[in-house]
Amino acid sequence: MKKSKIIIIFIVIAIFITSLIAKRDVDLTSYNINQYKCIGCQACLAACPVQAISLRNGKAVIDQSKCIQCGICVNGNYADYQGCPVKAINLPIAEESLSNQTEVDQ
Repeated sequence: MKKSKIIIIFIVIAIFITSLIAKRDVDLTSYNINQYKCIGCQACLAACPVQAISLRNGKAVIDQSKCIQCGICVNGNYADYQGCPVKAINLPIAEESLSNQTEVDQ
């Protein structure tokens, strides 16, 4: 009986830690790609002027260290790329919005 309780507690703690890590991976002040919406079409890869977007496991990901926050991946380049066809790229949330949301949450 004690071993099963310990195992359950361990599993709950592991799930909690995993959810915290998953939330931390999404930077709300940077462009991010929703992995559920991305269809892996690679259109954003060619449009990115600094090659900050690559494909990982068939889905686009943004290397935040390379990203210059130009917004071409979302808005298009006003020539041949009109932006993500499935709207999988999220705009960064302004710092002011984040601080207002934090105040509301408290």
